[in-house]
Order: sequence, then C-alpha cells, then structure tokens
Amino acid sequence: MARKKVNNIENLEMRAVETLDDAELVELCRRGNQDAFGRLVEKYQNSAMALALSYVRDFHDAQEVVQEAFLQAYCKLVQLNDPKRFKSWFHTIVANRCRSWLRKRSNAFSPLDASIQTDLVRLSIRRERQAELRTSVWDTVDTLPEKYRTVVLLYYMNDYSYSEIAGFLNLSVSTVKGRLQQARLKLKREFEPEEINYQRGLFTSFSSLLHKPPNRRLFRRIVML
Repeated sequence: MARKKVNNIENLEMRAVETLDDAELVELCRRGNQDAFGRLVEKYQNSAMALALSYVRDFHDAQEVVQEAFLQAYCKLVQLNDPKRFKSWFHTIVANRCRSWLRKRSNAFSPLDASIQTDLVRLSIRRERQAELRTSVWDTVDTLPEKYRTVVLLYYMNDYSYSEIAGFLNLSVSTVKGRLQQARLKLKREFEPEEINYQRGLFTSFSSLLHKPPNRRLFRRIVML
C-alpha cells in the first residue's frame, strides 16, 4: 500500500500541474512543490479578488488581503482534511481575512452612536450577501469557454473599451460586443430565475455583479493569448 502511494505521488510529479485537480495539487503542495501552489493561486486569484473587493472596496487593500489569505492557506494546508474542498476552504479564509481587516479598521475610529452602528451592521450584512453573489458569478466566469472568458475579464475586470479589446485580440468591435452578450447570456442561464430576482434586490442589474474597479495592470497577460 505504501509503495503504491509513493508511485502515485511520483506519477503526479511527472504530470503538468495544469492537468491536476485540486486534491492532487494540494497533495503536491504538502510535499513542497511550489509549482502546484502556483497553479492553485492562478485558479483562484480572480474569485478571491472579487470576494475581497466586495468587502473592503479598495483594490490595493483587497490585493493585500488576498495575498495574506494565500499565505495563510499555504501554511495551513496540513489542516485541510478534504483536499477536494480546497476551493470553499480557501474562500472561507479570504472572507475571514476580510472581516478581520474590517474590524481593525473600525477599531481605528472613535466610538459611534447606536444608530450609526446599526447602519454599519446592516451595511456589513448587505456587503456579505453581495460578496457571496459576486463570488458565485465569478466562479461561473472561470467555467466559460476561453473566447468568452477573455473578453469578460478585459471588459469587466480591467475596464477596457470595446475598441481596445478588439485591438488586443485582433477582432472586430462587433465580434467583441457579440461575445460579451453571449457570455452574459451563458452566465444568466447558470442561475435560477428566483436567484436572479434575489440578486436584483442587491444590484442594479445582473451585469453589475461583474463590475470591478479599473485595474489596467491586472490580467494584462491575457492580451498575449
């Protein structure tokens, strides 16, 4: 049995990290394989940033929170009982880091009267619900075919215009618009009608779930595809 396990590990190490699932990547990470953890970072940095931004509302603060969350996850991989659940386990770490960040920030200010504190609590709950919805949508974005996923990331995450995206990808503007429209339709179909109605109570439109503060440096490598 032990020999079989050793052989399995050796087989994993011979495969490209892009072909491994989360459980296999976690197993290699626990054995010191940094490429495996790099693959986990690549897979979940988008959804982690979306979740963190929904809490802290600032790109640089969110980036710092996500970096701390990845570091914490790496250090605590041995505590993950079911490696197949890395995704949900890691998102829980991100959410907890965000809550910790918000508590530290609130402690830096003077005490507020009861009515303001109540409003802040309500706002915090609302942001948590928004964060959950955005994370769900961006997880679904990761499952889109590459041609749709790329334009969604460039348009919503980086705030590039139709013409800029067309230039990057050597496409016509009409093709870019068409792919964005198809991507939005594919995303909507992934959610039940009642869930979309629930989302509209928190967001002005389904598309607003995708919007992020502009960051023209993030995902710049996408234009090289």
